[in-house]
Amino acid sequence: MKDLLNVFTRQVSRESISILREPHVVLQPLIFFLMILGFFPMILPFSASTQAATGAGLTWIALLLAVLLASERLFQRPFSDGVLLQAFVSGKPMFVIVLATLCTYAFYILLPFLLLSLVTGVLFKFTLEQTLLLIGSLTLGAPGIFALCALAAAFNVGLVQRTTLMALLVLPLTLPIMILGSQVMRLEAMPLAILGIYALLAANSLLCFVGMSFAVVAVLRLRFED
Repeated sequence: MKDLLNVFTRQVSRESISILREPHVVLQPLIFFLMILGFFPMILPFSASTQAATGAGLTWIALLLAVLLASERLFQRPFSDGVLLQAFVSGKPMFVIVLATLCTYAFYILLPFLLLSLVTGVLFKFTLEQTLLLIGSLTLGAPGIFALCALAAAFNVGLVQRTTLMALLVLPLTLPIMILGSQVMRLEAMPLAILGIYALLAANSLLCFVGMSFAVVAVLRLRFED
């Protein structure tokens, strides 16, 4: 158990250094996220009755597209540099390495998104309660979306047309998460229903992180066998 923890912490440290050396990995998706959120309120008219639901839906769409962009090269560089192959050959626990990689990237990528989601409340004139509800749903649901995008990124390692294939793989799988997350705004006056949605989002994210880590290892192993 201690050895697994050491492998996990070393991988987190290695990925953190890599991200800090290349801040564009985080900055580009953030700028894209802000562009989407800032563009739609300027061109689309919103009525008071639909503003909250529309704003929440657009935020989830912006998050999905930005995370898709951020995860596109998640395994591409380690694959090209031979780092992944070396890890497989060395006999290290690949599940732990992949899980540490996903946790690190999720922290550095999703945390800024959650902070910037406060902008949504300003742009769409949410109340404080509505803004907090949205941030809560994003906090619990975004890790699941990221894990699914990571699986798509693993499928696309070594391919040329990565973005199109990633979108085709990810979009159907993320729809339930996005629908649940955006429904929170419609249930503002029903706290028990909101807690139920939060529980589903949290359980989904946990299962996705663990399950997709195993799936990513299997996909990468198939890549090396080819």
